[in-house]
Amino acid sequence: MNRRDAVRFIPAAIGGLICLPVNVLSIENDSLPLSLQYLRKVRGILEKIQSTESDNLLEASYHIAKTVKNKGTCYTTWDVGHNIGEDMYPGRNGDPEIFTLGYPEDKVKNGDLLLGGIIARKIEDPRKKGVYLIGSPVPWCGDTPDAYLLSEQHQQYKIRPYSDLWIETYSTTYGPIMWLAGAHYPMGAVSGVVGMVTYWMMIADAVRILAADGITVKVKGDEPKLTDKAHYVGLNKPLGEDYFKEVLHQLNQVESEIGTSDKIAEIAVDTILSGNKVYVYSKYWEGLAIETNTRMGGLCIYTSVFQNGPEGGLVKNFKGTSKDFVIMGITKPDDEDDLAFLDICKKSGIKTASIGPATRDGVLPTGKNVAFGTDMHLGFMCDTYGLFAVPGYEKKICPTSGAVQNQLFYAVSMRAAELIIERTGNLPTIYPNGAFEGSPYNEFGRVHAIGLKRGY
Repeated sequence: MNRRDAVRFIPAAIGGLICLPVNVLSIENDSLPLSLQYLRKVRGILEKIQSTESDNLLEASYHIAKTVKNKGTCYTTWDVGHNIGEDMYPGRNGDPEIFTLGYPEDKVKNGDLLLGGIIARKIEDPRKKGVYLIGSPVPWCGDTPDAYLLSEQHQQYKIRPYSDLWIETYSTTYGPIMWLAGAHYPMGAVSGVVGMVTYWMMIADAVRILAADGITVKVKGDEPKLTDKAHYVGLNKPLGEDYFKEVLHQLNQVESEIGTSDKIAEIAVDTILSGNKVYVYSKYWEGLAIETNTRMGGLCIYTSVFQNGPEGGLVKNFKGTSKDFVIMGITKPDDEDDLAFLDICKKSGIKTASIGPATRDGVLPTGKNVAFGTDMHLGFMCDTYGLFAVPGYEKKICPTSGAVQNQLFYAVSMRAAELIIERTGNLPTIYPNGAFEGSPYNEFGRVHAIGLKRGY
């Protein structure tokens, strides 16, 4: 199938816009469905960050590039969701091999850099070791506005006092942003999408700066080597802003698939209220599987399953039945492991949905495609590969599919919450910040137990 065929075929497959109420954009914001309220609030946060932090993000890129040039090591604990490795796992298309995950305090050396947002311990000032620290706030650390809500232990987790450069992401101590009537904790995490967008903005310019000096690094993924026909970007103008504009454009398009996301939510709620399971799959634990597992601001209705990760949730232990429902989070449409898991689901008669890119470089793969093998699919606005072809680099950098997938999933969850309230009269179980005052995780454990017992 060529590019023209793909472009013609995809809009017919979406269908979401058709289901959107004709007056949805003209009514008052607080009358909108929760999913649309959430999506628009997130985009508002991103636009605020872009308007106030663009200079700091660009400065961060220069320090990252300088560290690479000087043979230092770049470490990251940046908040990109429920795990610091979300969107940067093995084989991630468009991810330059610049950062090492984690912060091994006993191994860092003078000239290294830490892009730090999550450090689950009190640390020594990295500057004493000669480490340049780029910081930002996270909900369960003492750098947030209402840190007094946290346990005394978590109030001590701070990085702002040690930061050479601070990037404000407007994270709150609660974290999520949507308050359901009568709820004790807000729903709808934002750190995943905010972290991914800001991370790739910094990466875009770091790579551009390195390329301008003739320095290249390897880029992960299975994208074929770029040819002379690739649309290469210029090296004299910031790329982070271009990344922001494109990802925001794609996030705006999420609303065009709201009809499909609502349908997925309906099936999920039908499944849960019938006493069965909704599984969320991703190839790597550090993908959609972990974002849906006991996530602050998430719903207690999902069971994670994955190909690579902790023993308990591995595909080999999967026991789904025809009464269950599976949501597959994918980052490429024809991954062999993803297709193998889809075959398992089909043989079991399980209803399936998928979220992620259906194309490679804008073209539908000629073979099997998860997006068209599942019963429903979300994510036609994003692609498998990175966004930018940079001179000297063999593959494009900076994917958008992680951020898009994140928002599509939360659109599903928001509608699921509404449906649970409508059908049962009860609030769904929403996971709180596990670092709130009291013994860490006591309240979290209590809430989790309620959700498991009730099923939602």
